[in-house]
Amino acid sequence: MKRVHDFDLAYLFVKPYVNFCFKQYYGSITIEGKENLPKNSSFILAPNHQNALMDAIAMLMTQPGQPVFLARGDIFGNKTVNAILYFLNILPIYRIRDGMSELSKNNEVFEQSIQVLKDGVTLCLMPEGQQSFKRSLLPLVKGMFRIAFAAQKAMNNRTVEIVPVGIDYGDYLKAGNHLIIRFGKPVNVKNRMEKYDEYPAKALNEIRNELYESMDNLSQNVRSKIYYDEFYAISTMFDENFTAIAAGKNRAVQKLENRRAITKILDEVEKNEAEKISKLMALFQSYRTLLLEYKLSDYALKQEAQNFFAVKNLLLLIFFPLAIIGFIINAIPAFAPKIVTRRVKDTSFLCSFSYVLHMITFPIYYLILIIAMSLTFLSCLQSLATAVLSLAAGKISLIWLCRFKQIAARWKFIFFELRNRNEALQLKEKRKEIRAGLENTDIQAKK
Repeated sequence: MKRVHDFDLAYLFVKPYVNFCFKQYYGSITIEGKENLPKNSSFILAPNHQNALMDAIAMLMTQPGQPVFLARGDIFGNKTVNAILYFLNILPIYRIRDGMSELSKNNEVFEQSIQVLKDGVTLCLMPEGQQSFKRSLLPLVKGMFRIAFAAQKAMNNRTVEIVPVGIDYGDYLKAGNHLIIRFGKPVNVKNRMEKYDEYPAKALNEIRNELYESMDNLSQNVRSKIYYDEFYAISTMFDENFTAIAAGKNRAVQKLENRRAITKILDEVEKNEAEKISKLMALFQSYRTLLLEYKLSDYALKQEAQNFFAVKNLLLLIFFPLAIIGFIINAIPAFAPKIVTRRVKDTSFLCSFSYVLHMITFPIYYLILIIAMSLTFLSCLQSLATAVLSLAAGKISLIWLCRFKQIAARWKFIFFELRNRNEALQLKEKRKEIRAGLENTDIQAKK
């Protein structure tokens, strides 16, 4: 009987297409820390889980070969779905909420997972056990660590390691934004076997805490339960200038680091300076209310110092005709999935459904387009070249639209300021006060 991690020729051909589509879905993809992936050890990838299937594909894109994934058992609904997921090297892992009768099935899955690691194949588990759809880490469940210790015990000289991974999305739902994947230093399981044999609960808790801290250092982790939305929004307000972005450094990563720094300050202030956090949140909510009232975005004030006549903005005028052409040609395959995804009630799966549908609609559309052009006025080679150029124009159209929205937001504020100088000044002052509130905390003073 074929095992889940046995080599699959069909998988070999499907994977490059899945990776290609995934790369096209995002405006930029940054991968850091691949040197931390073990060379001579069996390892488990442990990413934060915020965006359903997209998290798994992000891991697939970074790994050679045919890695194996564990996913929550409730998505294995019928024989057809089971067959597809098994083809994709995805095994179910069941939780108490799935029913006590289902939990017994985990024993077989655990055995398969151990065999995967013994055979040197990469295993990927989401250690939080469920997705949060927020930039917050949930407590890590024990299943991953039990598999890791059991696999290490079954090994002879081979070491099992757990690699923490931080994934950051520019937007959970919209295409064209950034994606950051960061691999941290691996956590060695073999070094803890002696303690695990004597004090299993203590050893498991220690390794779980170490992994949590490593994941926390790789991603944004807003810990507040009361002010999550406010903390995240404030972190995006100052992500470009909270600390200076060094020339030549990856801008998206440095903005992530700024967001991490801001939310850590806010989390600490909430914990230690209750009165100060209440005042700061009241100030922010007042600022946000005014933005909503005037139908403005914070981005417009955030970009105030930028030169909007810069070359990169003037390029929008140059590429406008190409962007329009790309939009018109790609409108059908780009917007058809939106009609289907309107029926999806769980918003945390919207991006995954949209991505899968785009993988289907684009090749069908372009196949029809190439055949139609070949049968009318172009040769097959010319039709193929035209299709490739059309697809590239579609990508340019997406980038153009994202940039245009940013510039439009800024010009909207400029015109608002000309008509309502006092209100605009009030917004600017409140924004400065929020920034000052961040910089004048006891936490910042200790740094």
